[in-house]
Amino acid sequence: SRDGEVAYFPAGTSTTRTEMDVYRVTDNGGTPLVTNFTRFAQQTGLAEFGFSAITPAATTDSPDGIKCAVSPDGTKLAVLAATTTNTVFPGLFVCTGAPNPALITVPGATYYSEVTFLSDTKVLFFAGPSRTAQDLYEYDVDAGAVTARTSVGDIVTRGQFWSLNKHWWYFIRSDAASTVNNIVAVSRKTGALKDITGNEFSAPSVPPRPVLHTGAIDTTNDPWPMLEMQIRRAPVGDFAYFAARRAVGGGAFEDANVFRFDIENGGQAEMLTNNTTTGPLSAIKQIESLTISRDGSHLAWAQRVGTSATSSEDVFHFHTSLRQMSASNPSGQTITDGSIWFTCDPPNGIVWSVGTGSTSVPLNSTRIQWAALSTSNPLPLTGPAVSNRFYQVLGTF
Repeated sequence: SRDGEVAYFPAGTSTTRTEMDVYRVTDNGGTPLVTNFTRFAQQTGLAEFGFSAITPAATTDSPDGIKCAVSPDGTKLAVLAATTTNTVFPGLFVCTGAPNPALITVPGATYYSEVTFLSDTKVLFFAGPSRTAQDLYEYDVDAGAVTARTSVGDIVTRGQFWSLNKHWWYFIRSDAASTVNNIVAVSRKTGALKDITGNEFSAPSVPPRPVLHTGAIDTTNDPWPMLEMQIRRAPVGDFAYFAARRAVGGGAFEDANVFRFDIENGGQAEMLTNNTTTGPLSAIKQIESLTISRDGSHLAWAQRVGTSATSSEDVFHFHTSLRQMSASNPSGQTITDGSIWFTCDPPNGIVWSVGTGSTSVPLNSTRIQWAALSTSNPLPLTGPAVSNRFYQVLGTF
């Protein structure tokens, strides 16, 4: 539960997880009290409590997110039912502590994904005849009724997340061909859907909302929110930032750009950079290692054209304008993944690790550099590069 007072876990007697119950753990005067929360009357398969292993027989990661959720007040649990076939789901259970909870289903659906509680009595989930043909549904615990919230019939989900104030729930709306990967919000207060990017569930806006094609690292067909899209919550303020590519039509790909949106109030996304080149992956910009200063007012990231280690990846800084902080290497260089950090608070500079020989973690000529925000003149913090010496930046203060 959110307050840490209650925990739930699945357990059973079958090695394939086809005979399971959900157990509840509470504090009984300093001693854990474990009770069978579901008490199913017959053998029941349950999906994994988490991101991977979507069915009892599956051992690989799932692309369809969270299979279990706890209500805000900690008294209820929603979890997907499962079979031994990793593309077949019977439905979901919403467990209240009463024995043998009923299976909740959508007519014609054999695939379910992405469960969450919108409130203590409202459960959201996706369902459809296949993984690539889902819609969003709402289950009303008090009424015992399921209502369709969308009717597009082709949703593939790429992940979900919440605002810190719990007023907005977000999901990534994709499709089978990954021609779109837009961020959609659902209001906890009204249940209404709102486009953060794209123009599917909201009225047209001025300025127009960006329509997203893929994430910013490559042109993969399965961009995850925290990896390829790099969604980052600012430590201070209401904004979240991410990097992605806009849809430009005709199957073309555009440069990656950096965007932001008001995550606490369901605000429309706006593009902060202005990279507009289109073409093959070798000709367009990639953005990775997006980071935000502790005061929430500065951004930094690594950027290169193409994906070859022989092209120069450089550090860029954005506050009120865009500035390159590192010195380019015509022979190619790579900024070590995760090594970009702001120094001091408020920030006075950026530190990073750079080297050659790889497109993610450089294996040769690695060194640490720092540049003041006011000068963009990189200074060495380590001595001359040594072939078997590698550097990573773990943090700053």
